[in-house]
Amino acid sequence: MNEAYRVCGEDVELCLDICEILGARIYYLPEFSGVHEAESTRASIPGQGANVSDQVLLKARRRRFERRAACKVLIDEWRLQWDVACLSVCERLKSWPGVVFMAVTLLRSSLWISWRVISSVLSRSAGC
Repeated sequence: MNEAYRVCGEDVELCLDICEILGARIYYLPEFSGVHEAESTRASIPGQGANVSDQVLLKARRRRFERRAACKVLIDEWRLQWDVACLSVCERLKSWPGVVFMAVTLLRSSLWISWRVISSVLSRSAGC
């Protein structure tokens, strides 16, 4: 785990590392569930609320992942995002702003993957 994170994000970075470096998959299993009470324990500890520095670290890691990961890995991740978005809508797990945010994220990912595939074909690179 990356110890540079102060509050949260190291679990997401670990998943990105597993996908990018090992080429392994992260599976979404809707049969399993749990309750994550975000901010419930952090609220009582000073400096543990929404942490801007962690968000900056995670966004930078995400951009590196998108630049380096093979197209197949990006497509697998898009499918995972799609599954989570569909379940969230069906189970009404997200508010409408949350659903809109997920839709924008899926659209952005679709455009990025399309660009990577087209660039790969045009340059005849073996990257994708």
